[in-house]
Amino acid sequence: MRLNKILVTVLVLTMVFAGSLPVMAKNFREGHHMHGMEPGFMGPRILMELDLTDSQKAKVKAIFMKYRDKTKDAMDSLREAGEKLEEVTQAEEFSEENIRQAFAQVSSVGEELVVLRAKIFAELKTVLDTEQIELLKERHTQRAEWIKKHIDFGRSMFNNWLGTDSE
Repeated sequence: MRLNKILVTVLVLTMVFAGSLPVMAKNFREGHHMHGMEPGFMGPRILMELDLTDSQKAKVKAIFMKYRDKTKDAMDSLREAGEKLEEVTQAEEFSEENIRQAFAQVSSVGEELVVLRAKIFAELKTVLDTEQIELLKERHTQRAEWIKKHIDFGRSMFNNWLGTDSE
């Protein structure tokens, strides 16, 4: 019985994760970004919190503009890959191979976005002072904690449901 609960949990969480990728990609593209980040790296709210000097604003803008097209292309690719993944996970006939290929594409594009983000952050660190960098790190940590809290809550709700309805 416990093994069945574990298998069902893993299956449902996998389906939820796979099904949410296209939504995350769509939200990211439309401006509802994870971690409060704009496609380039960060949103206007954090930029205002950083209290950039005019010189810093010009340099930060140049960094964002430098990566703007690459980031947009990668985001478009993520949306398309997410839509394909959603399509194959909900297909009439189950095909593990098709799902794995579609997920590999999502993963590959996601990897590119992470690399772009890291490049942008590396360049931003040359423009920002120590206090501003620490603020960015603090906001990232806060957002990661918020996400973990919500994931844990969702997992708890699901486990409660399994325990109630599966016995």
